[in-house]
Amino acid sequence: MALGKLQTHWCPKAITYSGKELRPHFLLSQFKLRGSAVGSFLGPCKVETKELVDWEDRMEGDCIEAASMIHFLGEFFGPSLTEAVLIQRRLVTLLKEVLEDSLDDSFRGKGCLKQSGNDLYWVSGHEPAERKKLSVSIVASTPVSQLLHLGVNWDAAGAPVAAFGIAELCGYALGDLDSARYLSERLMKSLQGEWESVDWSCAKVRPVL
Repeated sequence: MALGKLQTHWCPKAITYSGKELRPHFLLSQFKLRGSAVGSFLGPCKVETKELVDWEDRMEGDCIEAASMIHFLGEFFGPSLTEAVLIQRRLVTLLKEVLEDSLDDSFRGKGCLKQSGNDLYWVSGHEPAERKKLSVSIVASTPVSQLLHLGVNWDAAGAPVAAFGIAELCGYALGDLDSARYLSERLMKSLQGEWESVDWSCAKVRPVL
């Protein structure tokens, strides 16, 4: 199966993410993106327990909240759920690489970014209180596609867990939309490059008989 082209789009309009946006053809209806795509925007996050698609979190009565996140919404046509989870894990790894390059000098040498599955943390010591969550993510199936949401704290105020915002981590003002756009587009471009590389790797191989 060829992956084809992955489209990307940054939306300058603030959108509150409630969980209801994780639905098929959201990217088509909102951003006119046809086929497999990832769109991003900056906005508040408030996902109530009833809107969570992660049953483990729902049974715990969890919720997701932050004053502002950079949201990445993906919809992929063709890949299986397992393949979409692998795309999700790779996206978080690419996010880690982008943020490591963008750290403010005041944080260098005082901690590190750690990936655990599909989650990213800023770790400044060995105590639990020194491990702060930077992101949330989920992948889910629909009858026609696989959906992905990655939310990266821009301003972590209001989060129900120990959390940190990447605006502070990278030395950006909370209202610096240009920097949010720069990080978003850099991450989406990295994923797009991986996508095209995988597609070519599948296409160029001589079959073994």
